[in-house]
Amino acid sequence: MNLQPAREAPYGTYSSLLGTECRYASSEGEASTHLVFDPHDPANTDQELGRVIRHEFGHVLGLIHEHERPDRPLVWDLPAVLAYYEPLTGWSEADIQQQVIEPYAGPSSPRRTGTRRRS
Repeated sequence: MNLQPAREAPYGTYSSLLGTECRYASSEGEASTHLVFDPHDPANTDQELGRVIRHEFGHVLGLIHEHERPDRPLVWDLPAVLAYYEPLTGWSEADIQQQVIEPYAGPSSPRRTGTRRRS
């Protein structure tokens, strides 16, 4: 795991590569995890910081989101998913598809998880 200041990641970027992909990124000098909290955001309480850090550390350990398990295919109600995530995140439909709906690609494909895609 490589935690280092990343100036290209905006406030609110919380993401991690999965499992051994962290080691590869770190060996290349790249950040494997982004935890870019806005110090002026009152929502960033100790409880929220702890929640996000634990969540991303789970990805570092190789844990995926429940909805990405290849042995548990989900049938999505796309209009309901869009109605929930668009106002919550401000993401486009393409971002919601990529972040929420697309199935896990498997362990051979590097995958960054998180609440905002890395630019």
